[in-house]
Amino acid sequence: MKSTKDSLLEDIKAEFAEVNAMMEALEAKEPEDEASEAYDKWIEECEQLAIESESLMTLIDYKMTQGL
Repeated sequence: MKSTKDSLLEDIKAEFAEVNAMMEALEAKEPEDEASEAYDKWIEECEQLAIESESLMTLIDYKMTQGL
């Protein structure tokens, strides 16, 4: 049986992997034309991911303080 600490670390690694995959997918679809509407929408997606990542970091911080 894994300890709570090991389980928590695995959860955190999985959450980081998910965010990393989303960042890579977003980076891969960056439009070349910075003056385009598609680029503006891409920037909005980047900003949304940044907000979600910040929320994830808050959740991880909470989990660490509760689980360790």
